[in-house]
Amino acid sequence: IGLDSDYVLITNEDNYYVPTFFEMMLKPFSDVGVIATYCSDMIHSYKAHEVINVKLEVGYIDCGGVIIRKAHAANVGWNDLSHSSDWIYFENIMSAYGKDKWFKVNGCLFVHN
Repeated sequence: IGLDSDYVLITNEDNYYVPTFFEMMLKPFSDVGVIATYCSDMIHSYKAHEVINVKLEVGYIDCGGVIIRKAHAANVGWNDLSHSSDWIYFENIMSAYGKDKWFKVNGCLFVHN
């Protein structure tokens, strides 16, 4: 997702995405109420490459598997550099805009190495 996009994805060069990741993750944004999408499952190196059922809770979600509308992400900002900084970022966005505006996309679409 480029700088001129309406969406933000924070990732690293060692992450893997299934070929349909963007297609599946961007489709729910056609509902104007959706501000973020996230994968229902992911594989994460921190958990010995096991499949993790993603939840909107610390330790169960990774920034590489979440896309957020750019305006909302920029308004809240990334304000923490701790181990759980992605969770702090998500929590701040949920506090500002509501947890109910996050859409869970079914599928294991992302691998964090």
